[in-house]
Amino acid sequence: MQKTIVFILSICFSATLMAQVGIRSYYQNINAPNWERLDREGAVLGDTVMYQPLSIGIGLDYWFRLGDYRVEFFPEVGYMQMSSFQVDDNRLQWDQWFARVNTHFYVFDFEEDCDCPTFSKQSPWLKKGFFFSLSAGAAYAQYDRIVTPDLRHSNVNFTASIGLGLDIGINDFITLTPNIQWAHWFTPEWQGLAAGEVMDLERSHATAVQFGLRLGLRFDQLFYYY
Repeated sequence: MQKTIVFILSICFSATLMAQVGIRSYYQNINAPNWERLDREGAVLGDTVMYQPLSIGIGLDYWFRLGDYRVEFFPEVGYMQMSSFQVDDNRLQWDQWFARVNTHFYVFDFEEDCDCPTFSKQSPWLKKGFFFSLSAGAAYAQYDRIVTPDLRHSNVNFTASIGLGLDIGINDFITLTPNIQWAHWFTPEWQGLAAGEVMDLERSHATAVQFGLRLGLRFDQLFYYY
């Protein structure tokens, strides 16, 4: 995962000529009922099973908006280490590379022509910064059994999420955006995970409450002063 994070960060620094980019971090707890049932019943490949649903991730986005309304779009690419099983001495891990479009609706300031960040605005920061979000996209998912590479397989999952957040302008160059989302993955399938007669449980819908933090950088504002 360290190499993956370094790769994403290198893309971030190479994007400095763009007007607005964002670096996102995520933390979430995956809820996958069928895989959790495998954990409870010990029906994974092995006898000693521990399901680990915690997930972390990182993403890079680019910002653009509609001309007259505060509907803002953030196409994003990124990586998440989703969840894993510890089975005896083996580890089975779910990773994904994803691409999605995040859309922010600033409902308290919808018809204002805001060239945000919010730091330079005189009206209340909550009015300028609060938003509801919708996201949709796809993820290339990879499932590995760490000590047995021939069990690796991959597929494509579609994802959607809803949430809310708040832009906090530190200055005209930097904006921090804490946010929370409810995310859904449409029936990912972890082939080779189950044993015996419970192989139908390899397919499970997955949801998560996702906590995120975005670091927004406006290089057009930075270069404006030079």
